[in-house]
Amino acid sequence: MQHFLTWLTGYHPYLPSLITITVITVFLIVINRITLKRLSKNQGRLLRQQLFMIIVTFIGVVAILVSLPVSDAIKGQIFSLLGIVVSAAIALSSTTFVGNAMAGLMLTGVKVFKVGDFVRVGDHFGRVSERGLLHVEIQTEDRDLTTLPNLFLVTNPTKVIHAEGTVISAEVSLGYDISRKQIETYLIEAAELCNLESPFVQVISLGDFSVLYRVSGLLIDVKKIITSRSELHKNILDSLQRGGIEIVSPTFMNTRSFNPNHNFIAPSQPLQKTAANPSDVEIESILFDKAEQAETLSYLSQKLKRISIGKEKLTTLLGNTQNENDASKLQHRIEHLAAIEAKLATVMSEMDKGQKSKK
Repeated sequence: MQHFLTWLTGYHPYLPSLITITVITVFLIVINRITLKRLSKNQGRLLRQQLFMIIVTFIGVVAILVSLPVSDAIKGQIFSLLGIVVSAAIALSSTTFVGNAMAGLMLTGVKVFKVGDFVRVGDHFGRVSERGLLHVEIQTEDRDLTTLPNLFLVTNPTKVIHAEGTVISAEVSLGYDISRKQIETYLIEAAELCNLESPFVQVISLGDFSVLYRVSGLLIDVKKIITSRSELHKNILDSLQRGGIEIVSPTFMNTRSFNPNHNFIAPSQPLQKTAANPSDVEIESILFDKAEQAETLSYLSQKLKRISIGKEKLTTLLGNTQNENDASKLQHRIEHLAAIEAKLATVMSEMDKGQKSKK
């Protein structure tokens, strides 16, 4: 065999290099497909998969250079040239590529936010739908996808909506001729109709012609933040109109040429909490569909991992158990976890197919 390889190499000196290049190329293609398949099930691992592919590709390039049928001196020159090219690329793109990569590593280490969280960076607001080595993708209130460089997130204050609840508020400007306590009563009532916890009213400023009030409350279900803000404004309008309070500036009242007893308010309607209608579509389910699916896939992937670890531990205990009764119980629990694992895998597969069909 060795004589055959020697003979083959003698007639084809570049054959070993061609074989190495072919093997490494096929290996990289297979690894890339595997990582993309795993990534479709867990968007939270995008940064890790990209780093892995960069390292594997670099190792493959080095292996190809080592296998070249040239002298050691030429190989040294090639590696020196490669080092100069890499150094020049890093130097020229240090403010963009390397800066974003380092910012991505910092965001991952600090754990500022995760896929599915609501974030606000500058004028951008939305739910995180994807995280990568160089960028973060958020789905905005218009259902559009906005890509933010990691360096932009690091150099600008990033506001993350607390997953356990956030305070939402609304402001309204009313005249001095209305009792403050009366206004507070109606504003508190409007906040309670939105199911906000611990509502409170603040006087923000005393203007020349009106007083600026702000009503706030704690929203527990942050996924409905868009709907809740809109409902709060609606309930404020309905509550004040029902109480006969006119939301116009006193300047307008002094300059209009209408009957002084006429009020510019709509007919009052009785206030009541609206029951949930199954046919109603939540705004957030339309606006943040990709972010919602990414968060769900990430959660299911973590749950599958915990189930797999649990099955391994139970299997180990089963192998070390001598009591038949205990062994039967352990076997039953293992089968139960396996059934749950199969159901979750089916759900993730269907969600993955749904995402690909939308693309």
